[in-house]
Amino acid sequence: MGVITGGSSLGLVLGGVITEWLSWRWVLFINVPIGVAVVAVAPLFVPETTRLPGRFDLAGALTATAGVTALVYAFIRAASDGWGDHLGLVAFAAAAVLIALFVVIETRARQPITPLRLFSDMSRSGSFIARLFLIAGMFGVFFFLTQFLQKVMGFSPLRAGVAFLPMTLALFASSRLAPRLMPRLGAKPLMIAGLLPAIAGLAWLSRVSVASAYWSGIFGPMMLLGLGLGLVFVPLTTTSLAGVPASDSGAASGLVNMLQLVGGALGLGLLVAVYGTATRHAASHPLPGLGAAAQAQHVLAHGIATAFGFAALLDLASLLVIVALIRTRKPGVDLAPARHEQEEAVAS
Repeated sequence: MGVITGGSSLGLVLGGVITEWLSWRWVLFINVPIGVAVVAVAPLFVPETTRLPGRFDLAGALTATAGVTALVYAFIRAASDGWGDHLGLVAFAAAAVLIALFVVIETRARQPITPLRLFSDMSRSGSFIARLFLIAGMFGVFFFLTQFLQKVMGFSPLRAGVAFLPMTLALFASSRLAPRLMPRLGAKPLMIAGLLPAIAGLAWLSRVSVASAYWSGIFGPMMLLGLGLGLVFVPLTTTSLAGVPASDSGAASGLVNMLQLVGGALGLGLLVAVYGTATRHAASHPLPGLGAAAQAQHVLAHGIATAFGFAALLDLASLLVIVALIRTRKPGVDLAPARHEQEEAVAS
């Protein structure tokens, strides 16, 4: 899990380097040779799993994809045209219908892509919801922090990428420490201990302005986020896969990965909508005595700060879900009967 979380933030550093030295287009293309190399090398190190007969749940996949797409589009319309935009409201309604249809399909499918029995355990369900909120806030922070460093503070792409390096190192270090702490403290206390500094870091970022400096206004929150998020994800993943039958282990690990992708897409769409609302409000109430350029910087910083504040609320919601739904287990208790399946899911 440290590879996944560390890689997400390390990608921002490498993206800055590539954009500065080559072009932003190479940031997209660089995935092609990496993907080809992974496909070529994977058979040498990853053993083939036992194949089981099955049937692809096409209807479930289509309705889930279309529902999430409609929801993200609705948030984007709200960001650009306001929450009362007619097309945006239609997209919200379509998303609700498609997601409800997806649930109905999954209850009737012989081999559903997302078996609803995975939600029968309260702790597991809570971990799914908590992950969705947590990822939604985290991905938005990466996006808006990059915008703030470059457009408000004037950093180059390379300098902005390097600015993320302290958070990357802190996140990777704490994610390596989490497996050692979990047997002593337990999964739930460790998740709570990690979310508290993460929420504090986001609340700190919600105070940024055009006068903010990197070392006094950005570095501290980044360190809190890196340390906190690294502690959260390992026990959260373990709780998501605890007690899952062997027959559902693939679906459970797939659901964990899917929630990361959906949470990132929905979170970014939602925070962009919040940002758009905040900037429209700030633009309609200009500060006296500011020139056009300074006023534009103020509007941009105000919108980004508001998005950070909403991201803090998303992480707070994740914390409340963990406290309310995840049952406490004694430290040292093995949370999953099939440990090797969890390790494979975490590694993926």
